[in-house]
Amino acid sequence: FSGYSELQALFRKAFSDGAAPGASYTERIRTMMAEGELQTNPGGITRQLLLANQGALEECALHLDDSALARAVSLLHDAEHIYVVGVRRSLPAAAYLTYLLEHTAKRVQLVSGLGGTFAGQMRAIGRKDLLVAVSFAPYGKETRFCVRVAEARGARVLSLTDSAMSPIARAATVTLMVKEASAFSFRSLTNTMCLSQGLFIALASRLELD
Repeated sequence: FSGYSELQALFRKAFSDGAAPGASYTERIRTMMAEGELQTNPGGITRQLLLANQGALEECALHLDDSALARAVSLLHDAEHIYVVGVRRSLPAAAYLTYLLEHTAKRVQLVSGLGGTFAGQMRAIGRKDLLVAVSFAPYGKETRFCVRVAEARGARVLSLTDSAMSPIARAATVTLMVKEASAFSFRSLTNTMCLSQGLFIALASRLELD
């Protein structure tokens, strides 16, 4: 990019191109109640969520890509500055990964977009840096914008996403595929959180050996 105004223009376009939001959580619950799919017993609801996550965890462990994980840790290790982005449902995972990485000696920043400042927070990313992008369908437009900025600036991208066809996977240096459980039309973040812990522990161990 030749200047900050060009960066802002790209962000405005990415924002306007975003898909319309889906049904709200309240609407989903109303629909399930009307169709008799939702129990009113808190214990029954919670157990169904826990069982769905248990199955998803076992599936994730079975299909874990060790090679991609090793390359992801190398990206984190070699990065001069690590930027982490995730919006809406992905925000808790991005914030948690940032929190974990802050316990290492690495320079880490959560690209929160607070006050609409995604463009401003991404303006300093460079060739020696890494963007960790966390996004699942329907893929946040702000995250897609940050990936495009990182790609244009020559930075590397580590994506945590749910499909090889994901827009953040296509531009990524390394992609970690994450399939999450779904119950009552709500998708979990359990596997993503566990993957974040694994990345942190593996990175911290490697840094201790340096």
